[in-house]
Formats: sequence, structure tokens, C-alpha cells
Amino acid sequence: MIAARDVAEFAAKSMVELSFKGVTAQVLLGPSNVSMAEATHSIGKVIGNEELKYVQIPYENLKLALSRKGATENVVSEYIEMTEWYNKGSMANLVRTETSTTKTTIDDFAVRNSEIFKGIGAWAAANI
Repeated sequence: MIAARDVAEFAAKSMVELSFKGVTAQVLLGPSNVSMAEATHSIGKVIGNEELKYVQIPYENLKLALSRKGATENVVSEYIEMTEWYNKGSMANLVRTETSTTKTTIDDFAVRNSEIFKGIGAWAAANI
């Protein structure tokens, strides 16, 4: 897991420094591997629900919930593909290096986005 802010910071620095040539790709990873259960626990702490548990729902339910909220078919498909990839443990193939490791921890991310998570929790309880 990685914070979008960290991706933006890496991209901006690369563009300012012109530290790439042609078309390149860079793996970026947060400071440590975090399971969905660990992320859920961190989020639960900052929203005042320390008993919050990660529950994996069927992909068809996720597809329906996202579609009901206006996500396009392409967005839904890409999100489900990403979620399946993550749930299969594919992150284990990525190598953490000094260049690929970003700074925002899951706890920092949870604190920074706590108000958003409170809103998402209310939405999920009503829609999933």
C-alpha cells in the first residue's frame, strides 16, 4: 500500500530532476508490507472503532456496490482486477529498495484521512 501523496512526490521530483529517459516505470512501495487486516485496524483506531475488522466480500458484490454509486464499467473492472491481484499475494514479488520505498506509514495515512474513512464507513454500512 502506498499513499497517493508519495506517488505524486516521486513523480514531481523525477520531472524536476529529469532523472529518467524515455518511457520508464518505477515500482513504489510504502515503508512496509501491510495486510488488509492491518490497514483496517489502523483505520479503525483513528475513527474510534478498534474492533473494526477486514471482511473480504465477493467481487460481484463489490462490482454491484461500485456500479450503484456511478463507477464506470471500466473503473469497476480495473479496481476488481487490482483487488484480485492484491488478494492473491502478488505484492510478494515486488522488491523494496531505497528508491522504491516511500515514507507514509499506514498509521500516518489513516490519521491524515480519518474524516474520509468515517464517511466511507457510513457509506459501506448502507450499501454493501
